Amino acid sequence: MRGLFWGAMSGFASFASQGGAPPFQVYTLPQQMPKMVFVGTTTVFFAAVNVMKIVPYFMLAQFTAKNLATSLVLLPIAVAANFSGIWMVRTVSTEHFYRFTYILLFVLGSVLCWQGTSHLLHIAA
Repeated sequence: MRGLFWGAMSGFASFASQGGAPPFQVYTLPQQMPKMVFVGTTTVFFAAVNVMKIVPYFMLAQFTAKNLATSLVLLPIAVAANFSGIWMVRTVSTEHFYRFTYILLFVLGSVLCWQGTSHLLHIAA
């Protein structure tokens, strides 16, 4: 039941703000999976979530020429980032990998909370 809840939260956050990683990690990190299993699970989960977002994004007219051109310009950076991520996963020890993941989760969660709170305070003012 917890997996369904956190998976739904992750899917919604991914659709609404591209911020699905924190809810996903809240559920998966405590399971202490082997590093490669965790990375593979993350990859498959977000690939499935991204496929599910295609139709709603089309319905919201998000696939404009400008957005696709921006994606094309950013494609080399995305490829480089993926290869550097693969290299890091293969070379970093499991202990350091999880420590780094928890630090990034804390930083990302803090930034998202700050942005959300700032937005709510701005609306209320």
